[in-house]
Amino acid sequence: MAVAGLPSEYRPQNQLLLRDKRLLRIQNIFPSNMCIRVCWSFLLLYSVLLFCNGFHVPEFLGNEIDRVALLESKSKITHDPLVVLASWNESIHFCKWHGVTCSRRHRQRFIILNLKSLNLAGSISPHIGKLSFLKVLKLQNNGFTHEIPS
Repeated sequence: MAVAGLPSEYRPQNQLLLRDKRLLRIQNIFPSNMCIRVCWSFLLLYSVLLFCNGFHVPEFLGNEIDRVALLESKSKITHDPLVVLASWNESIHFCKWHGVTCSRRHRQRFIILNLKSLNLAGSISPHIGKLSFLKVLKLQNNGFTHEIPS
C-alpha cells in the first residue's frame, strides 16, 4: 500500500491507513511471525516428547476408571501360566495391553476384553461392572470363580 508523501524505504513496518484525513496506526498485538514461531515451537516440543516417550499416550489423556478396573482385574488373577498379563503395567498404556481393545471413537475407553483360552485362574473383579463402554467380554476356557458383576 502506498502512503502519501512517504517513500517506500521510510514506511514503518505496521500498516498505515488514511481515513477521514487522519493517519491511523494499526498495531497487531502479536506480529504474525512471532505467533507462527511460538506455534511451531510448541508443536516441535510436543512431537519430541511424544517420540521420546515411545508414542506413549500421556496418562492424563487416559481414562482412570478403565485403567484401575483392568489393574484390579489383574490383581484378582492368581494363575497366569502363559504370562500374558505381563504387559499390564504402568509403562504401557492400557489400550496396548494384551487382550484389551479400545474404541476408535472414544480412544481412551476400552470396549473389548478378550482373555479367552489363556488358562487363567482367579476371581472376577467387581470393577468389571463399572465399565460403561465395555461391549465384549471373553473369558471362556479359563478357571475364573465368582459371577460377572452387573
